[in-house]
Amino acid sequence: MEGLVKVLADHPDEVSVTAELSVDSKTQQDKVEVTLTVHPDDIGRIIGKQGRTINAIRTLAGLLAAKHELRATVELLE
Repeated sequence: MEGLVKVLADHPDEVSVTAELSVDSKTQQDKVEVTLTVHPDDIGRIIGKQGRTINAIRTLAGLLAAKHELRATVELLE
């Protein structure tokens, strides 16, 4: 995931990806919370037109999590 975001960013050295495993209190299902931190100039590049890029990243994270029977959420920070 980090490699994908670094390729998209103009400042790849400032990209940070953290993942935290927790349990969803409503469904009691394990989930992974992914936090992307990027340079403020790269926020628009990562979000993309009409949010298409960040939605694609969220879809990929969801597919990877589903392989391990997890749910995924992706949050973008500057």
